[in-house]
Amino acid sequence: MSTSALWAGLEEQLVPVFADYRSRIAEVPVEVKADRTLLTVADITVQELIVSAIRATEPNAVIIAEEDERNGPRSEITASRGRVWVIDPIDGTSQFINGESVEFCSVVCLLDDWEPAEAFVLAPELGAGRTPLLATANARTGTIMLGGLEV
Repeated sequence: MSTSALWAGLEEQLVPVFADYRSRIAEVPVEVKADRTLLTVADITVQELIVSAIRATEPNAVIIAEEDERNGPRSEITASRGRVWVIDPIDGTSQFINGESVEFCSVVCLLDDWEPAEAFVLAPELGAGRTPLLATANARTGTIMLGGLEV
């Protein structure tokens, strides 16, 4: 599967999940992590969906995800070679839990040999009328897509 197919699949999966959580945001428990950032069950759910989608295309993927609670050296990551996926399931959790705010997103970045190769940013409510806005980038081709259009 190409990353463009992965990105499309993630958008299809994540938009309704975000809509569901936002429709009942007042009921979603919020925790404060040791670093004083916020955590909700939505962060965990979104991260699990993203990780599962990546693993479906790349079963042995090396993944660094914000909510995986791993600290210290990571033996699966070599010093300078290979592919690494970096995930922030909800960047802007404090905005996510504020029903009036739309400035939050999911971010996935693919690094090849520690160089940014591709990126996915889904802002579920940042488009006109609080619609989803997807931005993707491919460093190899120099392509940036915003809302399905090349920019």
